Amino acid sequence: MPIKKLKSIQVKTHKKIKVNIKYIIYIAAISMLAISSYLFFKKEDGTYRDFISDRLIKKQAVKEKPERVSIKPVEKARLELLSFEGRDTVRVIIEKMEPEIEYRFQWSINGKVIENYSKDSISGFKEGDTVGVTITPFLKEKQGEPRFLSLTIHTTVPKVLGITEPKINNDIMVFKILTDDDTKTGLMYSLIECPKGMTIDSKTGEITWNIKDTPSGRYEGKALIKNQKGAEVLYPFIINLS
Repeated sequence: MPIKKLKSIQVKTHKKIKVNIKYIIYIAAISMLAISSYLFFKKEDGTYRDFISDRLIKKQAVKEKPERVSIKPVEKARLELLSFEGRDTVRVIIEKMEPEIEYRFQWSINGKVIENYSKDSISGFKEGDTVGVTITPFLKEKQGEPRFLSLTIHTTVPKVLGITEPKINNDIMVFKILTDDDTKTGLMYSLIECPKGMTIDSKTGEITWNIKDTPSGRYEGKALIKNQKGAEVLYPFIINLS
């Protein structure tokens, strides 16, 4: 009898051990999953937080580039140096623009890219600078083939600052056109439109006007200022005679 009881006890103990091993494996798996979720989880902004090394892992290291499609580079385009009211501007001239195409411009001066600027014209350069622009066509955010244009600024127009306060002595009014001649080259002055009796010194820009018998009123004139390289600017001025 004692032998049979012993076998019975051994069988029951063996079954109990099997149950305990399965239970332990199940609990261990759940625990590991919970720990992994805590130590490394995905955030809402698309990054991952690794608590072991305390760092963020980005989902995408670089921004996706626009899809490039077979859009031809812009044709019949050029850069022109324009001057208005003494300010120099380089502008992109595109003779034939496709209505469904959007053209984007990336400017540079002497190879240095101008960030966050995409207009079709630029200023802020000086004589001797090389202005460049990359023109890229886009069709519904799909990028086409870019084209690069450049222009070296051989000369800039004279900068007119204004005129001096007119002074009158013995019915002769005298005033002078003020310029900022950065290039230190000689300037030539001439009057394109002016009241009767008004003359200008072609080298100094000093204007004299015989106002004897001239009625009071508002008088307008235009002076042309040109440098030795041929760049010129037309400067309008107004004189109030009382």
